[in-house]
Amino acid sequence: MLLVTDLPAQYYGVQPQSETWSLGLKVGNAMIKGEVQPEFPSYQVGLYGQKSLGRAVDVRLQVQGGFIYGLNGTPSAGFMNNPAWNGTNNPLAAYDSLDMVYDNFRMEFYDLSFLFKLNLNRLGAYGGEGWDLYALAGVGAMLYQTKVDAYNAATADRYRFEGIAANDPRQTRQKLRELLDGEYETLAEQDYYNSSHLGKYTVNTLFTLGGGIKFMLGTHLALGLEGRYNFIGDDLLDGQQWQDSQNITPEADRLLSASLLLEYVF
Repeated sequence: MLLVTDLPAQYYGVQPQSETWSLGLKVGNAMIKGEVQPEFPSYQVGLYGQKSLGRAVDVRLQVQGGFIYGLNGTPSAGFMNNPAWNGTNNPLAAYDSLDMVYDNFRMEFYDLSFLFKLNLNRLGAYGGEGWDLYALAGVGAMLYQTKVDAYNAATADRYRFEGIAANDPRQTRQKLRELLDGEYETLAEQDYYNSSHLGKYTVNTLFTLGGGIKFMLGTHLALGLEGRYNFIGDDLLDGQQWQDSQNITPEADRLLSASLLLEYVF
C-alpha cells in the first residue's frame, strides 16, 4: 500500500503542482482613490502568465491597461493653481478666480507587474483541490496619461458651470454629464520633479497588494475574482492635488481594481 500511495503524480497521469503553467485573461473595473469622485463604468483588461513554484506559491508576470474616469459633484475652489484649468496647458481653458469649476478626468494607463501569489488554502498538507484562495504582492511599472474635459470643443469656449446648482452632488453630477462633451482635450497637471516621463505619459514605480478566489471548471479551465490595491506614490493620477485652501493634499492617490479572470492551466 505504501508503494502505491508514494508513487509520483506522473504515474496517475496528474501533473505535479510545481510543474503547472497558466495563462489568464482579466476584465474588470478600476478606480482612483484621490480628490475626484470615481465615475462608472471605468474598465481595465489584462493578460498574465503564471508558473507554480510549489504547492502554495506561484509567480506571475502581468500586463494590463484601461481607462479610468472621475467627476466631482461639488465645485473646486483650488483650481487656480492647476495648469489644466488656469490656461497654462490649454489657452482655451483659462478660467479665472470668479469662475466655478468641477474637477473631472480620464486616465489612460498601462502597467507591467511581477507578482508573488500565495495560495492560502494550500499551506497545509491537504486541501485546495479544485479551488484557490490566495494573496498577491508585487512590484511593477505604470505608464499613464490623465486628461481633463475643460472646454467645449464644438464652441471652442469654456464651460459655463455657473448655471449648474451645487445643492445635491448626485443631481449635479448628472447635469455635468449632460453638459460635458467627453473629449478630454486638455492635459492634466503632471509632476515633473518626482516622476519620469515618456512623451506626455508619466512613468512611475508601482507596488501592489491583492487577493482573490479561483475555482477550477474542469481539468484546464478556471474562473475567479481578484482585487488589487496599488501604491504609486503620485498625487496626480486624477489630475488634481489642490485643496480649496490652495494647499497641496498630503496623501498620494491609489489605484484600485476588481476583475473577473479566466485562466487556462497546462
